[in-house]
Amino acid sequence: MAPQSLLEIHFRVKREKRRELTQSLESLRAVRPPGQLLTSVYEDTSGSDQYIWVEEWSDDQMLEGYLVSNGFRAVLGGLRALGSVVDYRIVELNDSATTEPRRTKGRRLAFEDRQ
Repeated sequence: MAPQSLLEIHFRVKREKRRELTQSLESLRAVRPPGQLLTSVYEDTSGSDQYIWVEEWSDDQMLEGYLVSNGFRAVLGGLRALGSVVDYRIVELNDSATTEPRRTKGRRLAFEDRQ
């Protein structure tokens, strides 16, 4: 099943918390809500402390429900404990099978990371 939307979470992790991040990612990714196809985490290789958490979703309504769930709040809380959440957004994907980028539009969610 092809994803309809992506949830991107941009976050920073303090260098001294990287080992804890790896352990936390395994436990956070172990629980997959209905409609979530895949979770991936990417590290900025330039040596900074920036990461991107990407979730692929098969159903937009399930993603919207997830955004108000305790599970999503737990993910954000875990990331905040290790550093800070910079922002997050939903990226809607198109259905065409072309070589063009699959992103059709990004919607930044109203968000402020308060520590």
